[in-house]
Amino acid sequence: MQIGHPLRCERPITTRALVSTILFVVILLNFVGAEAAVLKRKNIDDLTVPELEAYEHAIQILMDRSAKDPYDKTGYTWQAWVHNCPFIWRPRNPTSSRFNGQNCDRIWRRPGPGYDESHPGVCEHGKDLFLPWHRAQFYYFEKLLQSTDPDGTETDSRGKTGPSTKEVTVPYWNWTTAPSGDRYPKALERADSPLNHDRRIKGPLTLFEQIMLAQVTNPLAIAEKIYNADWQRFGGYRQEDSVGGYGDFEDIHHNPMHAEYFGLDMRSPSTAALDPGFFQFHAYIDLLYEFWLQEHGPNAVTSKTHFLRADQPDSVAPPPGHVRGAGLPSMGQVEIYFDTAKLGYEYEVQPKDRLPTRNDVLRALAGPAGTPVRFGETGRSAFARLTGNGLFNPASGPATMIDTVDVEIPNSVGGRNSIVVKLSRGHGPDLSYLADVYLYPTSTTFDPASKDIRDRYVVRSGGYWGRGGAMSHGGAGTPSKPYVADISSSVGDLIATGHVGEEWQVTVVISGHPPTPGFVTVSVEIN
Repeated sequence: MQIGHPLRCERPITTRALVSTILFVVILLNFVGAEAAVLKRKNIDDLTVPELEAYEHAIQILMDRSAKDPYDKTGYTWQAWVHNCPFIWRPRNPTSSRFNGQNCDRIWRRPGPGYDESHPGVCEHGKDLFLPWHRAQFYYFEKLLQSTDPDGTETDSRGKTGPSTKEVTVPYWNWTTAPSGDRYPKALERADSPLNHDRRIKGPLTLFEQIMLAQVTNPLAIAEKIYNADWQRFGGYRQEDSVGGYGDFEDIHHNPMHAEYFGLDMRSPSTAALDPGFFQFHAYIDLLYEFWLQEHGPNAVTSKTHFLRADQPDSVAPPPGHVRGAGLPSMGQVEIYFDTAKLGYEYEVQPKDRLPTRNDVLRALAGPAGTPVRFGETGRSAFARLTGNGLFNPASGPATMIDTVDVEIPNSVGGRNSIVVKLSRGHGPDLSYLADVYLYPTSTTFDPASKDIRDRYVVRSGGYWGRGGAMSHGGAGTPSKPYVADISSSVGDLIATGHVGEEWQVTVVISGHPPTPGFVTVSVEIN
């Protein structure tokens, strides 16, 4: 072959061959286009300057739309309401409407003529829909961002024109690593950025917060849950299950981050998404969901045909396989949100964002002999080794509440039998709180200030994320759902090591940023 010679056809090209060639090229271009449509979600600290500017530009345009019409479904406020505004009066003529700031309506009576009942959305928490629902929410939010200014010609309220938003994705914040800013990623703390937010806790973590939140952000503890194939333990229990509620991830990691790390607007589901940092925080949670699916597949995920409630704009094309369902508006069923490529995105994961390995987890759980520790046999329980010895810090002052109940170690546990600590409250404000659960023999005097006692006997530590207003999640006037801590694994160790029939005690320590509930009923149930 000689370089520089023109291409010569040895024989004429037939019409059929020409058509076949054209079809092949069209198919190839469509394939390449489909591949190109799968965009990368990156760590927000890894965005290039143009990528961050495009994301900020898209967020600002959504906020600008809401400033003109808060009931615009393509605006930021409506998208924040999707997270937990189950009911609102939507005016037919927004320019002449009564508007209660960014707050979801708290009244059931129609405010006047010209208003229609509307249901922006109900975020799913304390059940197995938690992770799929938020993935669906982000699908629509991300498509809206991409459509705000695809040509890069729109000028937002900051006076910035462009850049193009057609390839914008929601970046994640890996909150298991040290933040690039004082408390959050630098991009969330810049004063002139639409990602900054007045109603979140500011400033570096205090020493007390560092000690407490090190347990919440511990990547080893999160990795252990990712490698566990038990979907209910990771993702949550079905709503109709008699025992359950939160999965371990939501309870131990997600809830305290909302209430204690971000605080203020993020402390309540009804206002959480008003903080733009909500989207970086939850994008990382979606990445963890993806890690679990890659590890175990979707077969074990429950409630696959359940519809995910939210009223999204018609301008966004739903994902493949979407059906509307009956009743209130929905984003489709759980099963259409497993494959991120079909949703138009995948994650870029750098080495710093990878989780510890299985072997790392096994080493952390090994006792002196190299075998997994059994509860009560060593100076540190498995929970203390992976996570910590409790979220309450005795040096910060007295706990909100400490309560103790007796429990007899049963003959068996596991399978359909479980032993749980249930924390119940009646009607009234549904407030967030932290709960540490300790299990110890009656011969032991429990002292919340004793590190040795806490290390040895802690079996659970997590948070209840209060719904705030009475109408949130479950409707007006509904009592808060009990917080349930499954301690079956620890009790199973006691059964295996000869403690059947013995009297032990469970102590629950309630704490957290005020306001926290002044009373909680503690019970131990064997099911």
